[in-house]
Amino acid sequence: MYLIDTTYCSKIIDKDPLLIDYLQSNFDDSTRILTSVVSEGELFYMVEKSTRKTENEKNVNDFLNNIDVLPIDEDTACTYGKMKNSIVQKYGPKKERAHISMEKLGISDNDLWIASVALKNNLTVVSRDGGFFRIKEANSDLKYETWPIIETTSSKEKTA
Repeated sequence: MYLIDTTYCSKIIDKDPLLIDYLQSNFDDSTRILTSVVSEGELFYMVEKSTRKTENEKNVNDFLNNIDVLPIDEDTACTYGKMKNSIVQKYGPKKERAHISMEKLGISDNDLWIASVALKNNLTVVSRDGGFFRIKEANSDLKYETWPIIETTSSKEKTA
């Protein structure tokens, strides 16, 4: 089972042909692909800052109606706290550990939440974000993959 991050959600919404072909060639209907409430929030943020809000909101809602969205619960929050501490201990300079931000360590808090949802639910994170590689270095239990997508600015602008 897979937990896709916001980039992959956007690419599915935008019907990225490389990703769609990859999914159709490598997975069948029994493969569960999910996302998290964190990515849902990021998608709606992208809608809000877009110039085509109505169209993008419809596309995001259509996507969300066809994928399971996992919540953040108490167990996920506990996982988040433990992972954040292990990352700070691994990457944070000793003098700054008590007050260092995740961004200074090359990891966004949202990515850490997504990783926590994945760990709590025993899912493989699918992302192109290097922050997940750093999270995996600090927590070897995290499963992480990257799937092929077309890198274009125009596809980012469709959803953004």
